[in-house]
Amino acid sequence: MSSSSAVSWEWRIKGPTRLELLRRLCDCCLIDQVGFLSWLVTTASVAEGLGPHQFIFVVRIIDEYFDSVASNRAFATPVIEACLARYVEVSFPCLLA
Repeated sequence: MSSSSAVSWEWRIKGPTRLELLRRLCDCCLIDQVGFLSWLVTTASVAEGLGPHQFIFVVRIIDEYFDSVASNRAFATPVIEACLARYVEVSFPCLLA
């Protein structure tokens, strides 16, 4: 198995488990919401250089906690910009050349 397919497999298999763990930690208030949203914004940014599977995982987290993200413009704007930038990167690679 090549390294890229191994990473792909790992994110597909372990992603839902990680999301469930994160959900439980947030539900029990064991994660600071502002810190978590800051991490989410930083992780979603284009500068992080996430692979497609990692970005899908981040998008699933954003979807899960969209109300919290959308309730604060300081968090919502960079997340939306990062998602749109990633969409352009994937959909229109000729624009980035």
